[in-house]
Order: sequence, then structure tokens, then C-alpha cells
Amino acid sequence: MNQKKTGWNVINVEHIDPLALRGSIVNKASRVVRSSAVTKRLIDAPDMTWKDIKQLESVIQKNQPLTDNQKAGSERYWIENFYDQDITEDLILFDDGGKMRDKIRILEALINPNLKHTNFAQVQNDFSLLVGFSIKINTLKKVVFLREMFEAAGLFDMESFSFKASKVYGTGDLLDFVNFTKTHSDRYALLFNKEIHDHLDQRPANQVNSILKIVGLKHKSVKVNKGGGVSTFMIDTDTYKTIMDIVKRRSDKSLERQKTVLFQGDADSD
Repeated sequence: MNQKKTGWNVINVEHIDPLALRGSIVNKASRVVRSSAVTKRLIDAPDMTWKDIKQLESVIQKNQPLTDNQKAGSERYWIENFYDQDITEDLILFDDGGKMRDKIRILEALINPNLKHTNFAQVQNDFSLLVGFSIKINTLKKVVFLREMFEAAGLFDMESFSFKASKVYGTGDLLDFVNFTKTHSDRYALLFNKEIHDHLDQRPANQVNSILKIVGLKHKSVKVNKGGGVSTFMIDTDTYKTIMDIVKRRSDKSLERQKTVLFQGDADSD
């Protein structure tokens, strides 16, 4: 299905919500999904189909307002479509107003071997590899920079484009990461609109945990020494499994959708 370009370079890592792509009020009105009232509104929202969403898109293009019910129905559709499961209160809280979807999209790009950019300079200078993918160039810059940061921390394999999820690390294992982060602290601040952690030298694992959270992950303590000894950490196993199960489910769904498109010419987008 063709998508409009909206002033950013288009590369195809995953399908982007057409409503969100156009900066529609549906996406803007649905960023906060924490209150019980909003949760109930989404659970009680109408169960929409792709045809319904296309009709709402037509309404938006005509600059006509959507009803609250239509907004809730469209957001419920995108949540269910993204995670490939029925809406529940737990899923709404997990999604966190779309924040988790954004994190998972970054992770999907991070581990996508078809995105062959392996360093930041390549993204800056070589755009020939962008053809055929759908991702904002600034997001790609984040992805490539995160790859470099995770590799410096010893948590990412650039050959297999995968996390070293079972690796245990402590302060002494993160010297390369500390040096890389200090060297590129301005780039980090520019891309993520935040500064590197205070006391990076003393507690570099805190910075590692911060970048893990950018892709929906976190670390857990393996060994804690409160008496001045060395604490060690690893990527939280349960969180990693949850996120990677979602990634696999989405990948399987995308492959099935591609098969469907070959025969029907259209399919749901997420």
C-alpha cells in the first residue's frame, strides 16, 4: 500500500499508522492512556475494521471532526493491531498511551539486519541504503547510535544484530561504554533530549539501564554489594521475553500480511 511522504525520508522497517503518519487528531488525542476513565473508554470503544479506519482517514482529510467514539475506536484498533491481541486493561497500561509502541518500533529497527547502517557516519553520508524502508531519518539516527552504545556496553552483536541478553556486566566491564558515551554526549543529548547520567564513571550501569528503557527493556541486579563491592547486572529476562515475543508475533503477522497482499492487494497496516 502506498504511503504519503511528509517531509521525511521514507524507509520500510514496519508499517506506520496512516492516521499518525498524517499527524491526525486521532493520534494526538490518544497519547495519554492512564486514567481509568480513558481505559474504560477504550475497552468500551467500537470494534473497528481496516475499512472503518480508512473511512475515518477520509473524514480527517476533509477536515471534519471525529466523534469521541470514533477516536476511541480508532485508538483501540491501532493498539489491537499493533500487539495482535484483544484489548484489555493490562494491555492499555502496558502500551502507556503509545509510548511502548514507539519503543518497540525502535527495537525492531535496531535488530533488523536489513538496515545495514552500522555506524553514525554512514547514516550521515550514505543514503543509498535508505531506499525501500519506512522510517524517519531521525529515528534511524537513534537506532544506529543505540547500536553503537549497546555494542560498546558489550550487549549487542553487530554480526547477528541481536542482544546478548544473558551477559552479566558490572562497572569494570563498561569502560568502553563510559568512554564512548562521554565522547558522544552531545549527540546523545541532541537525539534523546536528555543529558547523560551524573556519576557515569561510578555507576555506568545506570546509563545502560536508561538506554535499555528506550527500547522497552531494563536490567536487573544479579549481585548487589552494599558494602562497596561490585554489583553486577543483566538484561531483565522476563521483560526481554515479553518484548521479543511481541516482536516475533508482529514479524509473523507482517509475513502473513505480505502473502495476503500478493493475492488481495491490501491489508491492515500497523
